[in-house]
Amino acid sequence: MEGKEGIEALFLHATEGILVVNEKGEIIRLNPSADKLFGYEKNELIGRKIETLIPHRYTGKHETHRENYNKNPHARSMGGGMNLSGLRKDGSEIPV
Repeated sequence: MEGKEGIEALFLHATEGILVVNEKGEIIRLNPSADKLFGYEKNELIGRKIETLIPHRYTGKHETHRENYNKNPHARSMGGGMNLSGLRKDGSEIPV
């Protein structure tokens, strides 16, 4: 496999959850591992805000970080050196 087909295969079969979010914070694409990790059915998260997957006590702060990043996009590590939690559909928290 080469080119786009290879990249698509990597995306679909990665064991790590991968999400793609637009500038509005809406989930526009995710792989099956992300669905499974967060406990959602295929395409159930499409169009929802990324903050759906963040514990409520952090959502306001995350929205501010996202807006600031959109003003000055640059390469950076996500959550480097931080213990981050995600929010599953059933309300339980998981390390991400």
